[in-house]
Amino acid sequence: MQLSSSSTNMIVALVYGCVFTVILSSCNFTDKKTNTDSPEVVAKPASRSEKECYHYYSGRDTVLMDLFVRNGRAEGKITYQFFEKDRNDGNFSGELKGDTLVADYEFNSEGTKSTRQVVFLKQGDKLTEGYGDVEEKNGKMVFKNLPAVTFGNVVLTKGECIVK
Repeated sequence: MQLSSSSTNMIVALVYGCVFTVILSSCNFTDKKTNTDSPEVVAKPASRSEKECYHYYSGRDTVLMDLFVRNGRAEGKITYQFFEKDRNDGNFSGELKGDTLVADYEFNSEGTKSTRQVVFLKQGDKLTEGYGDVEEKNGKMVFKNLPAVTFGNVVLTKGECIVK
């Protein structure tokens, strides 16, 4: 018995159809439905705190600070420009515990990079810098007795940010 060419074509098409169906059914397709009944919760990335800017101007003396605080961590930039003294520009990183900011200030002055501890007392929209006896420890200047630091000479006031 000999098959006609149309019968042969039909058998070949049927075989290919069966093979295609087997291959397609072996793929792991799942019915993906979206549930529109419940609201979608999207985790937002943790954002940085808003930048706060503080300024001190007295005669020819200027201190500028950009401050970011998040979860007790404080960081930012400080520029000291006192009349007839070398300008200091640098970054600080530390902690804000209650009303007291204690940080390491890394700065450049006369081409030399240095690190010193800074402390500020936060009262409302003001930051008052602390001063006291210092000593060198591990390559940086730190306060000898942090609780004995006095505040009052340089009072920075919160204001508009100069550089955004």
